[in-house]
Amino acid sequence: MVSLELLYFFLPVFMGVYAVAGVRFRKAVFLLGTAALCLWISPWSIIPMAVCAVISYVCGRLIYRFADKKGLKRLWLIISLVINIAVFLIFVRSGHSSYDITSLFTGKGAVIKLFPVWGAGVFTLHGISYCIDIYRGDIQPEKNFLLVSQYICFFPCLSCGPILRFSDMSEQLKKPVISSDKLAEGIKLMLIGFAEKLFLSDSMYEMWQHIREVSTDSLSTACAWLGIIAFSFAFYYELRGYAHIAKGLGSMLGFELPDNFDLPFMSAGFNEFIKRFACTLYSWIKDYFYRPLCKNKDGVCLWALILSVLLGSLWYGFGRHTMLWAAFICLMLGIEYLLKKVLAAVPTGVRCAVMNVLFLIGLPFLAIGDLSEACGYVAAMFGGGSFAGDVLALYVIKTGVVMYLICVFFATGIGRYLKRRIMQLNTNIVYIIEPMLTIGFLLLCTAFLVGGGGHSPMNLFLR
Repeated sequence: MVSLELLYFFLPVFMGVYAVAGVRFRKAVFLLGTAALCLWISPWSIIPMAVCAVISYVCGRLIYRFADKKGLKRLWLIISLVINIAVFLIFVRSGHSSYDITSLFTGKGAVIKLFPVWGAGVFTLHGISYCIDIYRGDIQPEKNFLLVSQYICFFPCLSCGPILRFSDMSEQLKKPVISSDKLAEGIKLMLIGFAEKLFLSDSMYEMWQHIREVSTDSLSTACAWLGIIAFSFAFYYELRGYAHIAKGLGSMLGFELPDNFDLPFMSAGFNEFIKRFACTLYSWIKDYFYRPLCKNKDGVCLWALILSVLLGSLWYGFGRHTMLWAAFICLMLGIEYLLKKVLAAVPTGVRCAVMNVLFLIGLPFLAIGDLSEACGYVAAMFGGGSFAGDVLALYVIKTGVVMYLICVFFATGIGRYLKRRIMQLNTNIVYIIEPMLTIGFLLLCTAFLVGGGGHSPMNLFLR
């Protein structure tokens, strides 16, 4: 989605047609735009996307129709779940390692040679939540098929979320409110997302790749830490960038989308971290998986929490290394649960620092596909390689210190705090600076895209 064609061709044409079209025709224009993007990114995506939209619409109507007959009601729910889950398991693949569902059992690359599908990790979750909400009686089925399809296939979110709820979107989908303020805010957010992807994520990933070229046996401690910090920022800003793009596109189209990240690196523990990292995915898993499993509504069900984390990890890919990383998070959650009384007495800042260090220690299991190499990398982080500092570490610090500081600046919320303080002192300054920054982001993103940016292997979620 991050390309010159999207920025300078698709969006201007699509937004022009969308704005001119009346409310009555905007759903059709929206779906045509979604189809056009699918044909451009991965043409075969239209087929499973259409299947999920049709199945969710039909099963939703039938679940509601047989509300008084529990057997038939449950049957249509099961049918919708089976088909949506099958699409998810078959077509969602991790973009950076090309693993599929068979990789969980074989440990090798993809065996199911199917066409790439864009957005399967999102529109299947939309379809599942839509049918479950009708089954629970939280919402009534929508009679307008185009509106349901628009929700299922909401293209701004298809790269990596946020995950939307029909109850939150139904009124907006019926009457999207387009205004100059929303358009300006949307353009700003979209360009911020582009900049996070191109300038921060791709740059950090390139730095990580340079360090990964060094064998773990000869990797210095300093280099190992610099490398995994670079990967953590690349991973975070990839996701956060696409979330900002989604929210920006949504605002331009007249929709209010939820935030998907809430400064996760400022969390005081792993339980808080998973709530603040991909917030809408956490909320989805909590409502549709964790709560039905956990009978104790007031307490914490540890085994259900562990299963929920393992399920959530499948959204990021099917490699064994992804599951190992999820197992590490589960281990940390278990330790936190057992030591909750002790940790409650520890200052928040100390817990936050410890959480980030432990997170970085477990991250090689996600970043590196080979288990022995991942263990070797962790060993290098604690002096298992060569001496503590070397020429490469000094080179990375000299050439990348600015990028590291910028990543820390925004990941810790310092930028958000300064903006709030400036607005308290003088709102006019913000109104003057923001348009200048928007133009600056546009020029920066254009320069990166002209130079071949946006095609980094860190494109994890164009699946």
